[in-house]
Formats: sequence, structure tokens, C-alpha cells
Amino acid sequence: MLLCPSKEAAPLAFRVMIAEVSKPIFIRVFNFYERRVAAMIVVTAKFKSLPGMRAKIVEIAGPCVEATRKEKGCLRYELFVSSEDDVTLQFVEEWADLDSLRTHVKAPHLILFREQRKNSVEGGVEVKIFEAKEVSL
Repeated sequence: MLLCPSKEAAPLAFRVMIAEVSKPIFIRVFNFYERRVAAMIVVTAKFKSLPGMRAKIVEIAGPCVEATRKEKGCLRYELFVSSEDDVTLQFVEEWADLDSLRTHVKAPHLILFREQRKNSVEGGVEVKIFEAKEVSL
């Protein structure tokens, strides 16, 4: 939706795109006239443990989280557990660029973590990758 038809009418015109990605609704704001700056990559990876296995997954994730935070391009790497149930976990990651993320997915510590948790999870991992940049309101 275009809130203002031209730069002359409002120099700080914004276009708001609303994309529903399950729940909640995410709103992305872009300034038309702002020069592009480097964007970061944001990743969410959500999965469910088998009943009673969440604590074990958190424990075996520790070394992977620690090693990943030292990787080139890693800005943030955190594992969260749901407050709504006893089985849901989610990684939230921020990367300086896509090449850093591509390197990460091949890292030995991530491959080891995936192998160690494979008998403790139910179903697959829901991974979402976004390109984001900071904006001012």
C-alpha cells in the first residue's frame, strides 16, 4: 500500500507491506527514497522435541551455540524454549551476510548437533530466512 504518491508530496513516504506468516502478522516498512544499506540475514528454526527430551536438546545444543557465536558473520545465535508447551524450541539467528550463513550450515559443530538431536525430535525443522535492515520511524 502506498501511503503517499510522490517524493514531493512527502519526502519520507513509506510503503507498508503486510505479510502473514502464520501468527503473528509481520509488518515490513521500506523508505522509498533512502539509499540501500547492507541488510542482515535473520533466520528462525523452529522444531519440537519428543516428550521429555527438550532439556537434553538444550544441553547438547550448548557447544554448538558457543561455537557458532564465534563464527565469522554471526551477529546473534540463540536457542529459545517455548513458555506455552514443553516440546517447542526455536533458534533465532542474525548473520552479517548470506555467505556467512552458507558457511555456518556446513560447520562441523552444527552437523554434530543435528546428528546428536535426531533421535530426540519429532518431525522436521521449520526454517525461515529473511533479509532485514534497520529502519527509523
